[in-house]
Amino acid sequence: LLLVLFTPDDLLHCAGHRSYPTMKKEDVLTQFKAILHDDPNMSPAVAAVKILSLYIQQSDAGTLQELTRDMKGVTEILMASTVAAVSVESGCELFLRFITLTSLDNPDIDQCKKKLLERGDMFMKFASKSRGTIAEKGANFLRDGAVILTHSYSRVVMQLILKAAAM
Repeated sequence: LLLVLFTPDDLLHCAGHRSYPTMKKEDVLTQFKAILHDDPNMSPAVAAVKILSLYIQQSDAGTLQELTRDMKGVTEILMASTVAAVSVESGCELFLRFITLTSLDNPDIDQCKKKLLERGDMFMKFASKSRGTIAEKGANFLRDGAVILTHSYSRVVMQLILKAAAM
């Protein structure tokens, strides 16, 4: 039995594979922190999705399979760097599923990347509207004097409570 453990750096620079993420680990983390710093209201999951979109733009992967594999490596780096690892993982997984839902029959990887970026933009617009939509619909379920127990801080729950209080 042979057990081999890989670190996120190993995933990025795996010997024997032609493709590896164009963005280095330090670049991924620096840009991730910069995005969060520039917009304190942005969730780590949304910031991670922005990083994946940037990666698609910069990637030199030759196939869709290589691109997907490398994006998973970037996701691993992001998950290892944040206390919101579950949020980041969920956001990245949803993003990967969403952008690859359609059949990408075009053999030209540049055309595939263009299509992925278009779907990524659509995902980001949808995600940015979601918090407001949830607050709008959920506020009707909260009554004056209600006790609300939360497990941790959530921007969505906070916006929902503020919306209910304003009604």
